[in-house]
Amino acid sequence: MDRLSLDTSVFWILLAATALKLAASYLAYRKRVQAAARYCAWAMLAAACYSFGYAFEIISTSLEQGKLWLKVQHLGIPFITTFWLILAIIFTGHQAFLKRWSVLLLFVIPVMVFIFQFTNDYHHLYYRDVQFDPDSSYMSPILLEKGPLYWLNVAYLYTQGAVGITLFVRMYSRAMPIVRRQVVMMIFGAVAPWLFNIAYIFAYDVVKIDLTPFGFATTGIVFIYGVYRFHLLRLVPVAYQQVFETIQDGVIVLDYDHNLSHVNESARCLFTKLRSWKGEPLAIAELFESHPDLLAMSSSSAYRELRISMDRDGAPHYYQVKISVIYDQGGDISRQINGVQRRDTIRPVSGAAAGQPESAGGAACVQGQIVCGGYA
Repeated sequence: MDRLSLDTSVFWILLAATALKLAASYLAYRKRVQAAARYCAWAMLAAACYSFGYAFEIISTSLEQGKLWLKVQHLGIPFITTFWLILAIIFTGHQAFLKRWSVLLLFVIPVMVFIFQFTNDYHHLYYRDVQFDPDSSYMSPILLEKGPLYWLNVAYLYTQGAVGITLFVRMYSRAMPIVRRQVVMMIFGAVAPWLFNIAYIFAYDVVKIDLTPFGFATTGIVFIYGVYRFHLLRLVPVAYQQVFETIQDGVIVLDYDHNLSHVNESARCLFTKLRSWKGEPLAIAELFESHPDLLAMSSSSAYRELRISMDRDGAPHYYQVKISVIYDQGGDISRQINGVQRRDTIRPVSGAAAGQPESAGGAACVQGQIVCGGYA
């Protein structure tokens, strides 16, 4: 393939990537009632400016054209990770840190980079030199010698990326299964452009093209998939987690191997072994060893209900137990993210309903606690 044909092919691919990011931005904008969705829309719009400008930079026929399209790219480049970091802060439940002054502080360097890039011809602090070479071996005929402010921007973007991914990883380690799906989507969507940018920064002589816009196209694909598959940004995962932790029924979520996946505070109140459980492997057989009827019922693949008696403080307490199998949206059974979980809901019932003297103590144990179903 000759140089002109290759440039044209990459040009159209970048325009397609731009359209994909605009579609992702529009989907996020439709959910703008959620603050996280608004910042996601801005991040995808900024990424679209990046790929759109780079597409025309590649087919530039003069230095002036190249500089113009560099400016178009920098309508978005300085702001992408800042919007994304704010999204990560909200998504992971740390929005208390987003005071007006802290948000303005986050944008100081992006705005400074934007201004200095647009005025680079007067000071050459962002690019030391910009040249036009149509015979260059690189994909773009615009050759850049980076200046100190360029590297300041790179350091700031990487710092923001590291902070955001750290927030997501910490959230994943504590999240219930239904939340983990969305967190994985967000982590994967963030890592893709980061890795592509590392290739551009440190191996440009090898790859000969800025791959970062393609990385953000991957982010757009992940986001669109997450919206339609996992209802991404329909409700901030912290809200799911809060619902799970505040429902009054005790809820136990099992994985496909019948090990504990997640429990809420009400369930911890009911079972002594759960009060010190920190997420280490624990088989349901060990938890229910003193309740063989409940253990047998938890192995069923059908919806079941049962009433059980549990001794607490020397007195019997009676509970209604519901067990169901939860499939993913495609009906698949998997032991990984798109997997099936069993949810054991344990609810105190009155003694009259159980045919036994009423025990107010059992209900008091769960009162004021919480629950919500989760599936991984």
